[in-house]
Amino acid sequence: MTSSSRFATARALAVTVAASLVAGCGADDASSRSAPAPAVHQDAENAYQDTAGLRQAEGQGRPATPAPVAADRRQVIHTGSLTVRVDRSARVDEAAAKAISIARAAGGYVGGDQRAHDGDQSRATVELRIPASRFGAVVDELAKVGDREEGRELSADDVTEQVVDLDVRIASQQASVTRTRALLARASSITELVSVEGELAEREKELASLQARQRSLADAVAMSTLRLAILGPDVAADGPTTGFVAGLKAGWGAFTSSLQVAVTVLGALLPWLVLIGVPMAGLLVALRRRRPAARVDPSGPTT
Repeated sequence: MTSSSRFATARALAVTVAASLVAGCGADDASSRSAPAPAVHQDAENAYQDTAGLRQAEGQGRPATPAPVAADRRQVIHTGSLTVRVDRSARVDEAAAKAISIARAAGGYVGGDQRAHDGDQSRATVELRIPASRFGAVVDELAKVGDREEGRELSADDVTEQVVDLDVRIASQQASVTRTRALLARASSITELVSVEGELAEREKELASLQARQRSLADAVAMSTLRLAILGPDVAADGPTTGFVAGLKAGWGAFTSSLQVAVTVLGALLPWLVLIGVPMAGLLVALRRRRPAARVDPSGPTT
């Protein structure tokens, strides 16, 4: 065999060995990638992915645009204030008792009751919770408990969108709590258990907060609130809090209050001024009398 043929044979053998090595490495790498992970590590990875994906999945069931609500099913909060006056101070309590009786007969109750007895300056302020379906009729009836009505202010706040949004958020949060509880049942280690329990506690707390807001909103919609003021004969009605007249009244009130304070201080100091001032004035007069008169030179001034 010549040297050239030996060189060709050696080169072919080297290429064959190199190809075999590359094929073997590729097979090992493919087998290592296709080998399944241990069950414990796979469960931990699933638990982590489930916990991380809970917040992302939380809003998937929420509709993009809520369906329109019919006018007769809209959620409205009614509130208002009513002021009446009685001609005799003794009728303040009588009118308050009658107003409470009217509210209770309509299915309502008393939310607050404040009274001040001061002759013709007596007054009562009663907060009444009235079923929304009867709010207007009851207000008209309450306006007659006094001798005359002096003021009325009613308002309505449509909270339909808030109610719908809150209902959807509660449903989504309840589903989230259910998923987290299922994940807690599949936890296979202490680390997973602690992590999922913390997530579950946070979600249950948020759900409880949403449900509390839902109950408060439902109560405000179902039971309207009216503030009834019953004034005695000489009680000034509450006027506007802004404007020129309101500013003038506030300034005059501040001036009279300052004047009363000044007179009070002067009255408190007057006895001391008399007790100390009179002897001091007498002492000064005596000193002036005892002072020798200035001598006058009869020759006059010299030039």
